[in-house]
Amino acid sequence: MSVKEKIPAGETALTCPLCRSENVRGICHDTTRFESERDYYRCIECDLIFVPPDQLLTPVEEKVRYDQHENDPDDPRYLAFLSQLANPMLESIPPQSTGLDFGSGPGPAMQKLFGPFGHSVRLYDPLYNRDPSVFLQTFDFIITSETMEHVSNPRRELLRCWNCLKEGGIFGMMTLRHSPAIDFQNWHYRMDDTHVCFYSDITVQYITTLLHARASFLSERVVLLHKEFGQKNNYKRSPVR
Repeated sequence: MSVKEKIPAGETALTCPLCRSENVRGICHDTTRFESERDYYRCIECDLIFVPPDQLLTPVEEKVRYDQHENDPDDPRYLAFLSQLANPMLESIPPQSTGLDFGSGPGPAMQKLFGPFGHSVRLYDPLYNRDPSVFLQTFDFIITSETMEHVSNPRRELLRCWNCLKEGGIFGMMTLRHSPAIDFQNWHYRMDDTHVCFYSDITVQYITTLLHARASFLSERVVLLHKEFGQKNNYKRSPVR
């Protein structure tokens, strides 16, 4: 692996896919880990680390990678992993709630975790459960479990989901956050080429400003974003094509 501290030095012409700032700097250039070279840029404004658009996988390539993942909804170990997000959500939502699993993957794992408690969960995934009608509905809670690191346009998807969340609802996000303590060049979370956006506590704070949300940081992976009562949606709701 060949990794450089800043490639290139100084600002670039790229725009952050979350806050839209052009104040971004290259932090990592990898020539050997993946099939093609890959660069990573950090946004100075919101601290998002992201892969530039011209280096993203195609949907076909993404699905090939995802099909290799061992995310079996009947595997107790996988369900235990998802419970890091599901359990605090279950403690926070009212009875008989309706939720959306955004980025559900091929299996109904979250339905298995929430269903026994009387909650219903609709699924959406751009590759496995592409049902645009979910974005015309409103939900008591929304789950993004190990999803946001795969999303190349986080601003669009966060606003789309937030617009579908009812007042008083909860948006649960599980993705491993970066911090100054990690060695990004050798960070295991970077080694998956479907991971294209990486968030930090600072990034989440920006998201709370964008969404007018209140955040509860539960672990290095799990954050709950609370939508206050009286908050109006300002993002035009429309189904995904």
